[in-house]
Amino acid sequence: MRKIITTIITTLLCLMLCLTGTSLPTTSAATRITASSRTVLTSCLQREYLMHDTYQNIFKKYPALTAFSMVATDDARMITTLKKLCAKYRISVPTDTQVSVANTTANKVTTISNAVAVAISLERSTATLMTKLSQSANNRDVGAAVTVIKTASLGPHMAKFAAEQATVFASAPTPAPTPARTPARTPARTPAPTPAPTPAPTPAPTTPTRRIVSFTSGQTATTFLALLADETVDVIELNGTYSFTAPIYIDIERTRPVVVRPAAGATVVFSGAHLGGSGQFEIGDHGTAGNITMQGLIFDGYTLGKIGIFHIFNAHDITLNDMVVRNSRANGTSALPYHSWAVYITSTSAVIPTNISVNRWTVDGSARGMSALQVYGGSHITATGWSVANVYYAVYACSDRGPLTNFILDGWTVTNAGSSSTSLYFNAASGRYSNIHTTGSGVLVNLGTPKLTDGGGNFL
Repeated sequence: MRKIITTIITTLLCLMLCLTGTSLPTTSAATRITASSRTVLTSCLQREYLMHDTYQNIFKKYPALTAFSMVATDDARMITTLKKLCAKYRISVPTDTQVSVANTTANKVTTISNAVAVAISLERSTATLMTKLSQSANNRDVGAAVTVIKTASLGPHMAKFAAEQATVFASAPTPAPTPARTPARTPARTPAPTPAPTPAPTPAPTTPTRRIVSFTSGQTATTFLALLADETVDVIELNGTYSFTAPIYIDIERTRPVVVRPAAGATVVFSGAHLGGSGQFEIGDHGTAGNITMQGLIFDGYTLGKIGIFHIFNAHDITLNDMVVRNSRANGTSALPYHSWAVYITSTSAVIPTNISVNRWTVDGSARGMSALQVYGGSHITATGWSVANVYYAVYACSDRGPLTNFILDGWTVTNAGSSSTSLYFNAASGRYSNIHTTGSGVLVNLGTPKLTDGGGNFL
């Protein structure tokens, strides 16, 4: 099977080499590639750097995972091919800016199964990126390169990692039953201390039975907060449409994490119809909040003042993932589109929100009637995988109120966004932005000291 897969990828690469050729570059060749195709080509190269570096690092940690070595070798070949294309069209070969990202990704891998899951996720996101890049690749050679990378990710590379995954699970503990010792006929002397029954593995703390409770749409905000504060509760499940007349203030610092999520198969909608200009959740506004995760919720019909649907201040270890914002906007009187946000994170020099993750949001700003993410200071703020359309600002992040450090922005798709000319604005922030793709939107502005690092893979 591996031979067949290797043959497929080799064939693809040979086809690619046929397209690029090995002749010396000519002036006419250099003039036959547009700026957009140049950008696509460099984006492809940075993506291949990322995959190659990540897989090499993981293989060093887990040398038994041979799929990582094989795919890294494929990626090295593809990097060589892409560099030939750069030479053909007289484009300076970009340096590998993905080393740090690859190191960080590999360092977060702590198990073999996790390593394979990371690889499969990276291949899928690569295929998605190639689909987007193909729309701007108006040069035949560059278009062919995009197709080869996408085909390899969805085909042979995915197959190799899937096979590795199957091997991992196949070899995973069916724990070899501690070989029942052939009862050694011990001469009846001092009776051998009853063989310590292989200490019955301290019953794996039956993952202390997770306590899951329901919060229904007919219950009050007070009830919700009581459940959130109850340290015996692990999961709060929702179902249906929730409508409140005032924001819910969360000033609860948990010692044990809690998750708020839809019940299995449920769709959960928070309606802003009766909130006036308020947001829905204010986290750490009058006290400290921490160790809370909320996920999979829809926010519909908010007419906002100078606030976010989520407002985060004195908080740590807050995770808000897989959210949708729709049919919402600034009220147009006390607040304009740049005053009203899906997520609004703020700070002071003394109070710095820390370890805040807001990932995989889908935000429609209703004809640029509101903005998506504002970060006025914080530490270790992560926002990845957002899909943003029709907003005023996609991101506005700065250190105006408190320092903004370790801000990570990755994998954003931004469509029809921007103030008069800017869709993403960064000022005096440390961290990284990468894999940002904009269409019909304002420019990205990165000012001040420090500056965010360009992590590559951006198509602006």
